[in-house]
Amino acid sequence: MDPAERRELILSAASRAFASRPYEEVSLAEIAEEAQASEALVHKYFANKAGTYAQVLQRAADELAERTRRAADALAVEALADVVGGSHGYRDEFALWGYLGFLDDACLRWVRAGCPAEQRHSLVDAALGCLEGALGDWRA
Repeated sequence: MDPAERRELILSAASRAFASRPYEEVSLAEIAEEAQASEALVHKYFANKAGTYAQVLQRAADELAERTRRAADALAVEALADVVGGSHGYRDEFALWGYLGFLDDACLRWVRAGCPAEQRHSLVDAALGCLEGALGDWRA
């Protein structure tokens, strides 16, 4: 088994263990046994119980952040569709998702540049032009 797969097996076993009992009642030996690994191997990947637990929490936080981001994106597309008169099928949905991708990237570039006031109008103009181009006159 490759190291990434082994690490994931150990982390999954640790997640189940920490989810089922209090921290104090979980041992690295039990995590190792469930992952079909040695306790020394668990130490190799995670140093100690606290490090293992921290990785379990980090993975859970990352998953929650990703789900939250996807839900927020879906709500944004839904809200934008309402503003432009609704979505009339997959073509509209793809156009709106693409527009939001453009908007995210353009705004991040502007922020990284320090939000220069002289670029604000150009950003807004480009965003509106992109939306108009994405939806096009085929909606009429």
